[in-house]
Amino acid sequence: MADITVRVEASGENLAQVTAELLELLTTAARVDARPATGSAPDGAKSAGLAIGELVVTGVLSTASVRAASSVLSSWLQGRAKRKVTLKSGDDEIVIDGPLTRAQQELVEKWLRERG
Repeated sequence: MADITVRVEASGENLAQVTAELLELLTTAARVDARPATGSAPDGAKSAGLAIGELVVTGVLSTASVRAASSVLSSWLQGRAKRKVTLKSGDDEIVIDGPLTRAQQELVEKWLRERG
């Protein structure tokens, strides 16, 4: 499995806090192997009140982990209009900017399965 980068965008929020919150949810609720990304911040990491943080998900994702991770991401975004998550693996990426409908959740799960 290639690593999946989870890019967190949060406008007007404490980036370290919201990124740590998502990391905790992914590792405990979804039981995936995730850690903060290392290295320099991505281009445009901070501008006009928008901050970006990154996590890296590694290892093999089971069917249950894929479902749980998709659910965690959707729940974490619910009611937070100024948050967005981008999942990236190689040149492929998918952007989630709000709670997922069932059809959208299935697409995210398929995307994760294909890369996990």
